Amino acid sequence: MVLASACVTLAQAQGPSPRGTLSDPEDRFVFRNAPTSEAFSRGDLGVLLTSYGRVPLYEAYRALQMGPEFLAKERRETPGAAERKDQGKEIARWLAARETVTKEPPRREIDYFRRANSSSYGAFVNCTPGAIELATKVLGELQANRNVQPKDVKAWVDAQDAVFGFCTYEPFGEMALTTARLFAPSVPEALPASEPKLLRQLRQYQIAAAHFYVMRYKEAQAEFEAIAQQKDHPLRAWAA
Repeated sequence: MVLASACVTLAQAQGPSPRGTLSDPEDRFVFRNAPTSEAFSRGDLGVLLTSYGRVPLYEAYRALQMGPEFLAKERRETPGAAERKDQGKEIARWLAARETVTKEPPRREIDYFRRANSSSYGAFVNCTPGAIELATKVLGELQANRNVQPKDVKAWVDAQDAVFGFCTYEPFGEMALTTARLFAPSVPEALPASEPKLLRQLRQYQIAAAHFYVMRYKEAQAEFEAIAQQKDHPLRAWAA
């Protein structure tokens, strides 16, 4: 199983058993809710525990995709500071790039965070800045590709809007109880075999990402693994 898929599996795992039971480990030097080493934020993950919260597991997923060399170039902050500081530059860049294709605003506002369930007081990172940065990069490459028609670029942007619609979508939310059928995002559909291979491969990745953001992890894992097996897939490195 590829490393990124392992993080997807960990993200599905349940938390530790209730405190005070005989199954509680007695290791005094291990904090089981989150990593305590600063090396973790630099991509030195060590041993990933299923008891970690979702934010550390998503950080691990990003580290495995981007690589420690990339993370070493980034300015690291504590989780509290990261939430307080404006982290919207990747979203702003994506919206600016998107505006070169369509002037219509996205149907849903894009953000990084969402709640896991209706009883959650906190939020976790559902769509990472790196994922939004990747979308901006892919859009630029499509626009520069003379073999890709403007209508196909617009279709890709529309599908990406649907993908990012799941970043903040909470089907259990108060508004969703009455408007889910009308406003719920839709997972993009696979392209027919008659479409160019590049466009079909990019849509394949969009479908896997949408399933990941909507927390359908088993489907996302299988789809990312299928992408990782394609040596000529343009986004193979992000799925492996």
